[in-house]
Amino acid sequence: MPICFGRKSPAKKGTTEAGIKTLSENHFYETVMACVENARKRSIELGKQN
Repeated sequence: MPICFGRKSPAKKGTTEAGIKTLSENHFYETVMACVENARKRSIELGKQN
């Protein structure tokens, strides 16, 4: 999934574009979503302990 910050596109060949490219190449979106999902699952487990 592409990373998008705000409504405007970053300048072509700019620093933001370079940073976003690095995040995308290193699967930033997938990593963050996996983190959120694992935290959600753990919160359910912890909730069942009470």
